[in-house]
Amino acid sequence: MTKVRLGRFCLIAALATNTIFIASLHWSPLVSATEWFDSFAKLSRNDEKARLYNFGLSLRMNPDTIGYIAYCVGPKDSRAEIKDRKEWGAKYLVSDIKIPKSRIRIVDSGPCKETWTILQPWPKTDPPPKFF
Repeated sequence: MTKVRLGRFCLIAALATNTIFIASLHWSPLVSATEWFDSFAKLSRNDEKARLYNFGLSLRMNPDTIGYIAYCVGPKDSRAEIKDRKEWGAKYLVSDIKIPKSRIRIVDSGPCKETWTILQPWPKTDPPPKFF
């Protein structure tokens, strides 16, 4: 009798655990504005290119999205230099990854404590995300 109850208890516990685990899983092609696709401080050009490559693949897999490249500039950096770098990134996405230029937006979010970049795919139908 005890073995049967223990067996039932283990089965019920296993089913409950699996149900909770499966219910907690969900897939979303996009993240919320508090969980950026990618964000980083200043990187080497090759490291930034790798990040842009992954971002571009996400944009290609989700054709109903706009790709935002948002940045803010720290006091030690030149705004013009950082802007040029982000424009280079947008050109890379268009020329090498073949993302239509109409799907890329560069957003200058103004000054901040240190230079920072956010890469974020966003639904075309939603209002633009807020950065920084």
